[in-house]
Amino acid sequence: MGANPHANGGLLLRELIMPDFRDYAVDVPKPGGSTSEATYVAGTFHPRHHGRNTDNFRMFGPDETASNRFQAIFDVTGKAWDAEIIPGDNHLSVDGRVMEVLSEHQCEAGWRATS
Repeated sequence: MGANPHANGGLLLRELIMPDFRDYAVDVPKPGGSTSEATYVAGTFHPRHHGRNTDNFRMFGPDETASNRFQAIFDVTGKAWDAEIIPGDNHLSVDGRVMEVLSEHQCEAGWRATS
């Protein structure tokens, strides 16, 4: 996989435009003094990050995006989908940038993602 220019960066590597991570800091005035959820806070970071990198960033996940508290990503993109979309389907898009699969093995083996 490392020899593939799409997988190793090389000449195709581009900087991501990132929001300031400090904007997502959670105030913890004392141990146990916050009830925030780490994954939910991280999930609110990704839409802002993705919205600035719509042509060079994909989100990959080995499980259901919303159950992992990353559902805010759907404010800026949908799940990649190449089959029929019917009424009642949620967040599916032919140009979606969320790659979601319910198999950790596929994520471990690696997917070749092109822009």
